Amino acid sequence: RIRFLFGGVRRKVFGEDCALSKHPLVFVGQDVQPGVHPHCAAHVACADFTALIRHYKFTDDPFGRDVQSVQGATISHGEDRQRLDIVQNDPDLTLFSPTSRPFTGIAGLQENGFLVRSAQFSAFVDESVTND
Repeated sequence: RIRFLFGGVRRKVFGEDCALSKHPLVFVGQDVQPGVHPHCAAHVACADFTALIRHYKFTDDPFGRDVQSVQGATISHGEDRQRLDIVQNDPDLTLFSPTSRPFTGIAGLQENGFLVRSAQFSAFVDESVTND
């Protein structure tokens, strides 16, 4: 069972309800429609495991990018404006959360239910490691 996740740091700090899950790796077979949304494809059969994409949204001048997108009116959903309003009105803003946990690797994310893999995929991985 793969859940589609929302929120994360952007929800906690900025009140955004952004998608955290996505289908970026897609086998383009018959009837598959890749890229129908930045986070989804259509008519796909999902794998029996999830993976981690390390995507650092808040590096390399993120609020400078928001200023540019607001000035250029390039994003219609308004999250860029919302982030800028919060940043400008809270000089002590931090992305730190007391519920944050250090990254300990993929196994830790699987143990905590953030990433999933089926019993069949686990057996495949275990067999592959044993044979290496």
